[in-house]
Amino acid sequence: MRYIINPPNPYSKYSAEYVGEPPPTKLEIFEETATKKVITKAFSSDWEGGWRYTVNCYRGCVHGCTYCFARQYHEYLGYGAGTDFETKIVVKPNAPILLRQELKKTRDKMPHIDFSFATDPYLPLEANYELTRKCLAVCADFQVPVGV
Repeated sequence: MRYIINPPNPYSKYSAEYVGEPPPTKLEIFEETATKKVITKAFSSDWEGGWRYTVNCYRGCVHGCTYCFARQYHEYLGYGAGTDFETKIVVKPNAPILLRQELKKTRDKMPHIDFSFATDPYLPLEANYELTRKCLAVCADFQVPVGV
């Protein structure tokens, strides 16, 4: 049996596997500008009212925890759930603007927002982009309770 560092993506027709040592990894950052919504609504039976609202400014995570449930969602973007999850980070630079627009429409219906339910809200990239900080400021403007 051979250890695979980056399992093949089941949604992709092709995959690459290295014999021997793979090339050194580098962090790649992709800005997702086509995002239309930033608030995700998900049903949760353990949450009051049954619905949970989340905001994820980043997809992927540099920490590389092997047990992370969010790895599988990276495959929907065409990346692998293995090392791609920690080396290919997708940033939503327009997240604060979209959040403000969405809260204007749904202000009375928003009981609570959880930030970065899928990945760390304070990735090292946050020092440059400050998306979590700006989104928290938007929530403060609208007096929406948050969890981080």
